[in-house]
Amino acid sequence: MSAQRRAGRPPNLGSAVPSARELGVRRRILEAAEELFGRSAYEATTVQQIAAAAGIATGSFYRYFRSKRELLIELLRHLNGELRREMREAIEGSTSQREVERRGFTAFFRFFAEHPNLFRIQRQVEFVAPTAYREYFEELARRYARGAKEAMVRGEVDVRFDPDFVAYAYIALAHFTAMRWIEWPGGTRLPEDVAEQVLLLLSKGLGPDTGGDERKGGRRRRR
Repeated sequence: MSAQRRAGRPPNLGSAVPSARELGVRRRILEAAEELFGRSAYEATTVQQIAAAAGIATGSFYRYFRSKRELLIELLRHLNGELRREMREAIEGSTSQREVERRGFTAFFRFFAEHPNLFRIQRQVEFVAPTAYREYFEELARRYARGAKEAMVRGEVDVRFDPDFVAYAYIALAHFTAMRWIEWPGGTRLPEDVAEQVLLLLSKGLGPDTGGDERKGGRRRRR
């Protein structure tokens, strides 16, 4: 990772701190790419189309991004950062794992309803830049795993689970639930009853082992 990116400075804007105008143009390019890559796909979208949608000259595009491929990768990173920020703000002040899950998943589903093209962008990055695609999910998983470890210490998640497994189970559940009820219907909100079923599944599946009967009839959990 370059020093420029570690410092949080957008690429291709020189060594000086970017101006508000430069940051605004860069944001417009990202927003245009999000819409066009989601609607027309990466291969069918040209730099000229992106520049026009962002309200800049085609030549100005290369002041901000070296190529269309770099823009696609940066777009996924940008959306990932925005998603993590919204989830982090949503769970702030939570006092239990169940509250963390409720707030976090609510923020996750809300973000995807507002950015339904993110699914298609993810899938395009998988083929154009597979390393960036993997890093996107690894970054999400690291944060989920950290939260799972903390919940295990508090006795709110069964300690027999591996935190990394829990993290990817969270991602898979959230991802495909959002795809089915948000992307496929065209960016709609997740129905409340479906959201409640997600939380119920997490509560029943990941909760601590109390040693009680697993189901009616007194059958105990197999070891």
